[in-house]
Amino acid sequence: MFSIKYNWLSLKTKITIFMLVIFLISIWSLGFYASQMLYKDIKKLLEEQQLSTVSILAGQLNTELNERITALETISKTFSPVIQGNLSALQTILEQRPILQSLFNGGLLILSVDGTVMANVPISTDRIGINLMERDSIAAALTEGKTSISRPVIGKKLYGPIFHISTPIRDAQGQVIGALSGVTDLSKPNFLDKITDNRYGVTGSYLLISKKHKLFVTGSDKSYTMQSTPLPGQNPLLDQYMQGFEGSGIIADVRGVEVLSSAKQIPASDWFIVCRLPTKEAFAPVRAMQVRIFKATIFMTLLVGGAVWWILRHALSPLTVASEILTSIPDENWLPQPLPITSRDEIGDLIGSFNRLLEMLAQREKTLKESGKRHRTILETAMDGFWQADIKGQLMEVNETYCKMSGYSRQELLNMCIHDLEVSNTKDDIYDHIENIMGQGEDRFETRHRHKDGRVYDVEVSVQFWPGGEELLVIFVRDITKRKQADEALRTSLAKQEMLLKEVHHRVKNNLAAIIGLVDMQGQSIDLSAARTALTELSARIKSMSLVHELLYQSEDFSRINFQDYLEALVSHLRSSYGQQRDIRVAINAAGVEMGLDSAVPCGLFITELMTNAYKYAFPEERLRVGSLACQITVTVGWDGVKYTITVADNGIGLPAGMDWTMTNTLGLLLVRMLGEHQLQGKIEIDNSEGTMFGLRFSPMCRNTMKRIGA
Repeated sequence: MFSIKYNWLSLKTKITIFMLVIFLISIWSLGFYASQMLYKDIKKLLEEQQLSTVSILAGQLNTELNERITALETISKTFSPVIQGNLSALQTILEQRPILQSLFNGGLLILSVDGTVMANVPISTDRIGINLMERDSIAAALTEGKTSISRPVIGKKLYGPIFHISTPIRDAQGQVIGALSGVTDLSKPNFLDKITDNRYGVTGSYLLISKKHKLFVTGSDKSYTMQSTPLPGQNPLLDQYMQGFEGSGIIADVRGVEVLSSAKQIPASDWFIVCRLPTKEAFAPVRAMQVRIFKATIFMTLLVGGAVWWILRHALSPLTVASEILTSIPDENWLPQPLPITSRDEIGDLIGSFNRLLEMLAQREKTLKESGKRHRTILETAMDGFWQADIKGQLMEVNETYCKMSGYSRQELLNMCIHDLEVSNTKDDIYDHIENIMGQGEDRFETRHRHKDGRVYDVEVSVQFWPGGEELLVIFVRDITKRKQADEALRTSLAKQEMLLKEVHHRVKNNLAAIIGLVDMQGQSIDLSAARTALTELSARIKSMSLVHELLYQSEDFSRINFQDYLEALVSHLRSSYGQQRDIRVAINAAGVEMGLDSAVPCGLFITELMTNAYKYAFPEERLRVGSLACQITVTVGWDGVKYTITVADNGIGLPAGMDWTMTNTLGLLLVRMLGEHQLQGKIEIDNSEGTMFGLRFSPMCRNTMKRIGA
């Protein structure tokens, strides 16, 4: 005897259950799919067969009705000569029509134009004199002159359910003088029983329904005879049949039984015939198949489950042995030993790979120990201090370098926290900073630490957060006291140089202002207009240079000036110098452009010469304009990242026709050419089509001093 210790968490159990689940899902999915397809196929086949059957029966019933209608209409034509009052002749004619009598088991009636019975077969004196005008088919024959089938009613003399087929009797002029009506007694054997007495399948049945009267005429189940059909909405499929639909569907009947139903209209009347088969019988093969699939599934599940468990038990036995060996390891100092290989399959390969992994781990452990010694040596000899701390700021490891840097021993530092050494932040600030570092992963910052002797020194700290089982902060600390002192000395030196440079610009500006003042004084003492004009232009040129130094003196950056501010100051000076031209507008477009000193001075002189020319010659006194056509000078300066573009344009009279400006000897245009083409090394273009436009495009003289604001 032996016992099996079953482990519900074992790999065999999990794989077996997994295989069973997959198998069950697969086979049940297949069974469900097969049963659904079988259901759809059988439903379609049954609907087609049922509709075919009911179509045949509807055709037979239509033929039967047409035969009776045709017989009545044919015989009615023989009554017109005698119907006027010869009752015995009428009775004789009816009795001489045995074939016609055989078509109506309830007899034949001849009625007068007011609906009174004048003759009948079989002979019954009880019928003579009865007025049947309330019968809808008799009323239709007498008043409308058409043949029709009546609503099923209870007969006055037959005392059972009957219906009439009535046709009019006409005289020679076509006037209705009476009616011939055939009676079918539904309580006795009749021509409808040939159809309704049959069964469709075992429990299927037929129903004959009148759309016009919303009645069950008759059926395989006689209890339906003369019963009203359900109200609209209670049976949607029946509602479709009542509207003329011919086809099949599944619906619950008036008694709550789900049936497969098919209907076919009967053209000879407003009737239609319905064939019904309970779905319990119709789909019995599908349910039987589902039961067989369920039984087969249970059997296959047990078979496959047992086979899988047995195979896995034998296949995984080497793993069980290996697991027992590993579980029995005595302590953490146990040296890894190779596991036994008992099979040459994939599991044997796995155990062999595990043995090789053990060898690699042993070798790696040895390497890590040696590497740890080397890393410790590196940290101890590093020039930067090293900390290892937990997320609460408690120091867990330090190197010798930081011990020397702080004056504390290693044992003293391991009993301290970060906030015991850092003096720039409070304890709460340090904890908040640690949380930020944990979120960011790392940080680098400067702070101040306190030495054991009480002095404070500057340090640069680099922190790395190590997440995992034991969350740690790895910190390197560098003493930057000497660097801070050097930086402070450098800043002091730079401040002195900036003050010196600012003083240079201030003195150059003042010297140029003095020169401008001397020139203006000289101009006031000279009577010659040409000389005064020359001195005014010379003053403007000097002012353009002076403005550059004035803006540099006011700026915090001595390498470049804002050209928009420069042009606005320059234009203001020129307008005041040529005050007689105050009706001339000046537009400046240089926003965002900055320019170095080497380029700004010649550019200012270039623009000064062109604006002076425009002020002097572009707008003669007699041609000054106001309003939307006012005289205007436009100065535009742009920078595309490679070159500067300067445009000075006016809407004045333009240059004289045929004038070659490059060959003129006037000082202004000569300076324009020298400044643009020689000093700035640019290209000058002129457009004289509408006023005068001078354009200059050049590269900056010093790339390090140019910049576009916002770039």
